[in-house]
Amino acid sequence: MKSKITFTLLAAVLNCGIAVAQIPDTTQIKQIYQQWESTVVNKQASQHLGLYLYPQAQVYVIKKQPSGAQVLATVNAANFANTFSQPTPYQLDISDVNVIADSSFAITDARFDEYYNNNYLGYGRDMFGYIKTNAGWKLLFLHNTFIDISDSTDYSVPLALPNSVENVLDGFTTYFNSKNGVGLAWLFVSNQNPAIVFHNVLDSNFTLSGNTINDFAQIIHNSVFDRTIQFSNISIHYVDQYLASVFCNYEIMENTQTSESGRAWFNLMADMNNGWRLTSFVRNTNSTTVLSIRNENATVFGYKLYPNPVNGIINLDFNNVANGDYQVEIINQLGQQVYSENLNSSVNHHTINAEIFSNGIYFLKLSDGLRSETKKLIIQN
Repeated sequence: MKSKITFTLLAAVLNCGIAVAQIPDTTQIKQIYQQWESTVVNKQASQHLGLYLYPQAQVYVIKKQPSGAQVLATVNAANFANTFSQPTPYQLDISDVNVIADSSFAITDARFDEYYNNNYLGYGRDMFGYIKTNAGWKLLFLHNTFIDISDSTDYSVPLALPNSVENVLDGFTTYFNSKNGVGLAWLFVSNQNPAIVFHNVLDSNFTLSGNTINDFAQIIHNSVFDRTIQFSNISIHYVDQYLASVFCNYEIMENTQTSESGRAWFNLMADMNNGWRLTSFVRNTNSTTVLSIRNENATVFGYKLYPNPVNGIINLDFNNVANGDYQVEIINQLGQQVYSENLNSSVNHHTINAEIFSNGIYFLKLSDGLRSETKKLIIQN
């Protein structure tokens, strides 16, 4: 089995004076792809599953047919690994492999030919997604299109779809900016598709819980903050007429100031019923601030919050705060109040037990009835 592998590298100047994105070493990406192929052929299910970021990683199959592309299968990596763990006469040949890599995201684009008992079944194209973690590159998904050998249709000119990739990106922007989480979630194949954010390198201990499109859409829909998002330097790579990947810069603004920026990665598939739909949304932020409220160095009251991240006890220092009555609130990423307490700043020091909260990102809000100041709070018990 021989595979021809070529490389396409993407580097773009990021917004707001950020330096040029670093080109990743694609050697490991190539190795992972070869290991994926080898574990399928040799029916090594556990080794195969270990190549993925998490067991629920998506495996979507689109079948081309004269009436148009239709979803043939929707499974996850664990289900897929189980299908070839049993003795079967299936064979897979891979060729024409291309690697398209950004600083911390990548895809491979390849042709596959499928056999059963040495009988040719059909062919198609694979789109694998990879993400950089502190344990090396991991597979985020597998999407492919398939054409049955009995189908003699000429697919060089695809049937028209009801929308375009650009339409989907425009819709994402519109729904985000109008805080329409329901509309935003509708753009995706499933509300369990991943919505991942990280700074520089993703933690390999990633779990899907709390990192789905449903979670992200609720944050947008229930947000108490007004933010807008915009994309630039957009690069769309079409693996097939019905598979695409988008690399771009993104910037989230709040009150005309940048609160978060970095690189974004969208992946999409299409069928005749639904047109283009998103399957994942990933962003690598240049800042440790994620969906932050404002510049955390700015201050209204002058209180101090420490340590941050916190493990056990949240400390609030009011030494430089004018005497008065204040309300302390802690808000989760869904915009929900999870803690509230009234206090007087004549007490110079106040503590809150952080162990009553789950680990994650919160916002601590101090208000006096006229003004408020909010700071991001990271809890790592």
